[in-house]
Amino acid sequence: MQRGLWAGICAAGLLFGQVHAQQPAAPEVLAIATTPTQLAQTVPSLQASGATGGPAESQPLQQTAATGQPEQKLGPTPSPATPPSLLMMFLQGTWEGDVLNSQQIRISGYVDGGYTYATSGPGRLSVAPLPNRFGDEFTFNQLFLAIERPLDPRQLSWGFAIASWAGADAALLRPVKGAIFPNPNPRFSFEVPEALLKVHLPVLTEGGVDIEVGEHLPLSGYEPALPTLRNFYSNDYQFFYGLPGIFTGVLVTTHVNQQLDLVGAVTTGTPTFFATLSVAPTYIGVVNYWLEESKKTQISLRLLSGPYNPQSNVVTTIENVTLSRKWNEYLTQAVQLYACYSNAGIFVPGLERAYGLYTIFICRVTPKVNLNFRAEWYDDVDGRAYPGGTGFKTNYEAMTVAVDYHPTTWLQLRPELRADFANNAPAFGPVGGPLNHSQLTAAIECLIKF
Repeated sequence: MQRGLWAGICAAGLLFGQVHAQQPAAPEVLAIATTPTQLAQTVPSLQASGATGGPAESQPLQQTAATGQPEQKLGPTPSPATPPSLLMMFLQGTWEGDVLNSQQIRISGYVDGGYTYATSGPGRLSVAPLPNRFGDEFTFNQLFLAIERPLDPRQLSWGFAIASWAGADAALLRPVKGAIFPNPNPRFSFEVPEALLKVHLPVLTEGGVDIEVGEHLPLSGYEPALPTLRNFYSNDYQFFYGLPGIFTGVLVTTHVNQQLDLVGAVTTGTPTFFATLSVAPTYIGVVNYWLEESKKTQISLRLLSGPYNPQSNVVTTIENVTLSRKWNEYLTQAVQLYACYSNAGIFVPGLERAYGLYTIFICRVTPKVNLNFRAEWYDDVDGRAYPGGTGFKTNYEAMTVAVDYHPTTWLQLRPELRADFANNAPAFGPVGGPLNHSQLTAAIECLIKF
């Protein structure tokens, strides 16, 4: 497959979406809507800090005029309400629950894991898929627990967020500097990806300003690290090989109006945990803009600039653009472009250039079933290491088809089929074993939210 073919796929997807855009928009929903495909705002600071709210959108309930009873509807319209987690509902009526409610503190979490079969063989797999990177075995990805006091955007308020995770993802996404377990077992570790204080100031603009200080979850693209906020078990090449990880720093979000957010961060490097990665800080900027008041189309621009190599102040630049569109109540699409230019990575010095493009379609088949598709192209020009590099000088194509079945608000089952291709060098197979130009994986994920 050639680059032109994949560009054609994305273009055809946009044309396909334009045909569907002529259908009526999704109806308004009541604030009592539930969110079967999303954890109840597990870490709202992630969404407020530049990660778009596109992935894993909710299936709302609508009240019928005839009966006054809630009726399940198709559609990606997210609920304006934040329903309590199962843990918070369990604590209702107890003195612990009363204390948490009086202080506006939320506790929530989830358990995530799955089984992956790979045609290239068993064991830890090279390059892809990620985070389900172990072939022919079950992977315990995450046990995640978050405690948060969210901000009140209507007035001066303060809050905090603390999140911990354990499992294979904690080992995979651990900080390079400041990790609690620097050399963990690849199948299980423990880290703290978020620990911050925050304040909302009702000044300057219509929506005010949020300031967050501490450890932050990644300002990633459309498919983030948390399984409750993405649409597939496996993630895209851009997320792991190119985009910044967790970081320590100061982040300021200016809510200019209902359609525009401006985000700026000064960090000690990424990925870090209360530590300094290099000899100079790293800067991150994000622009999130809804093109219309109905919030059907959003464009997100992200830019990172700063050193990645611990012994060098050579600057790495990463650009990322996401365009998402809710065409109608049945179909949502996202297109994301990525570019990286680095003269000195974290582990391997030397020039690293990488470029990526993917499109995602989320189709609501029923109120409890989504059919998702992702087509992706990624070019590792120089074959070095992070950021941008996969270790192989080749370009990749990947296609993923997944079903997202969410029978209740606390359970998701996501089977998927994925095909990966490496054009210029064999890249797929068990680490240390023979490698192939292609790989087919079949996986199923179970996500339990509490």
